[in-house]
Amino acid sequence: MRGIAVREHFKTMEGGHVSADDAGAILGISKVAVLDRHRKGNLLGWRAAQDAVRLPVWQFSEEGVIRGLNEVLEAWKGMAHLDDWAKVLFFLSPLDNLRNVSPLNLLRKGQVKKVVELARAYAE
Repeated sequence: MRGIAVREHFKTMEGGHVSADDAGAILGISKVAVLDRHRKGNLLGWRAAQDAVRLPVWQFSEEGVIRGLNEVLEAWKGMAHLDDWAKVLFFLSPLDNLRNVSPLNLLRKGQVKKVVELARAYAE
């Protein structure tokens, strides 16, 4: 039960989540293109009711996706042990060694290289 409560909390953080249709509108691409990017590991999302994909809003910016997201996701390619939720938790969880700053906030500050290093260590 605790795991379900944690997931529900993380679903609502940093703007919540949107459907693949809504993500397509944000990115200026089709729903099919959004789902393809998610399937290839280039967008974060999770499977919800009736197998629909939900995507966290915080990964989007006015330019498309937040700067550095692609580099972090690329660092995780081929690491099947990291599921969608492990990736979401990584971005949103404050880290003790970063004075309780989350990797997402580091990306927003432009610290892409640092977040990629943290992501690689997280995957090990």
